[in-house]
Amino acid sequence: MFLERCLNDQYHVLTAANGKDALEVLAVSNVNIVIIDIMMPEMNGLELCNRIKTDISFSHIPVILLTAKSTEDNIITGLKDGADDYITKPFNLSILKLRIQKILEWTANSHRAFSDKPEIAPSEITVSSLDEELIEKAIKAVEE
Repeated sequence: MFLERCLNDQYHVLTAANGKDALEVLAVSNVNIVIIDIMMPEMNGLELCNRIKTDISFSHIPVILLTAKSTEDNIITGLKDGADDYITKPFNLSILKLRIQKILEWTANSHRAFSDKPEIAPSEITVSSLDEELIEKAIKAVEE
């Protein structure tokens, strides 16, 4: 609720009480970025982040983990689970707003760069495990 109040002046903010509800919101809404607290009931933030990043429907959405878990191990785990950023509490609201802005700008610029180029060099493509899985399925289908 705090983040909703703080970000509502710049963004259309959707909220969810837990990770399970958040997946339902993602399924029916056009979402540009997700901010997750790790400690949530029903499905914790790391689980939600992992589900977002391994689902082809949502994997393009940037994720910021915002949490009180501030040990180096927690941060490494969060980033390994696919988070695009990891911000620890207590946090500076101005820094969070700037990180959101920069991630959204980077995403928009990346989309624009790829849509403006008729050809993409293989070295410019970032491949995720989901992409690799899709490529493997496509190759197998062609071979069969």
